[in-house]
Amino acid sequence: MKELLRNTIKEQEEGEERFDKRLRRIFTLMKSIPDIDKWSVDSDDNHYLPNNYGRWSMELVNVLKLFGVDLSKWNSDFYRRDAVKTFYEIFLQNGGSSRNFDEGKLDLRPTIVYRIHADATVMITEETQISGEIWGVKSEEAALEQMRQFPDRWASIDDNISSDYGPIKNVRDERVYEKLEYVITAEMIGLSDHSDFYPNDSNLSYENKRINEQS
Repeated sequence: MKELLRNTIKEQEEGEERFDKRLRRIFTLMKSIPDIDKWSVDSDDNHYLPNNYGRWSMELVNVLKLFGVDLSKWNSDFYRRDAVKTFYEIFLQNGGSSRNFDEGKLDLRPTIVYRIHADATVMITEETQISGEIWGVKSEEAALEQMRQFPDRWASIDDNISSDYGPIKNVRDERVYEKLEYVITAEMIGLSDHSDFYPNDSNLSYENKRINEQS
């Protein structure tokens, strides 16, 4: 039993050492990404659009491919994007491009994300097509002027073309409905064959954790 325990501890320590070395190599390569320290969750163009990565995200995806990690094969676009965000957040948490990743201890505290619901007011401007019959005028120009000046009197809406949402205002009754903790896991750096960012419940003790907090 003691021998088995010693072997288990040894394997765990060796795994932790491999993890540490691999992550340091990835962070070192991330330093070569132009303007890497300017990254933020909302700075990467189109990072919310399906199958469309922003510049920083693509740079990181290419770095991870060097270690056998192909995010395009992960089963969820949202999981892929969450993984990218987690890498950048923890990279910056550890000093970013100014850090020498061959030295010092890595700070692997999880990145905390709060999901929030709130009520708000948004003004919507809709582009539409209208049509109507103008009665009681003497000329074509007079009819056109009536339509321009009094559209509600003469016209009906035929079709909605587009909607333009104004700024969000009067945010109220905000509440956190879920708290998430994201960490870099073995599969994210090519040390595991798993391809899912979120684990099964049985793996919550050592993989990414989703913590639900009902408001």
